Amino acid sequence: MNLEDYMRLEYMTVVLSDQYTDGAPCFMAMHPQLPGCMSHGDTIEEAIQNLAEARREYIASLIEDGLEVPRPITMTVGTGYQSSRFEFATELTTSPKIEVERSLKEEKWIMAAA
Repeated sequence: MNLEDYMRLEYMTVVLSDQYTDGAPCFMAMHPQLPGCMSHGDTIEEAIQNLAEARREYIASLIEDGLEVPRPITMTVGTGYQSSRFEFATELTTSPKIEVERSLKEEKWIMAAA
């Protein structure tokens, strides 16, 4: 696979409330399946947009170094006639204030700390 192939994969996006080093509020977006791949923004949308460029640089660096690029982790759950595809990450739900909302625009789950 090349860089563009990896960029088309649907990695789970997690968005958390955060703050800049000066204490100003912001949002941090990350792809848990790409450890260390994260970005910040003043809004959720900006953090996610910045994350796309961070993902590109992260994956390009792995390819350049000849390292394996992690693939999205998915599972399918369901009963009877219905099933849903969920992407998940471990150890991210330690906060009781995690709010999960469906991002219809991106077709991904976004987890945001309240």
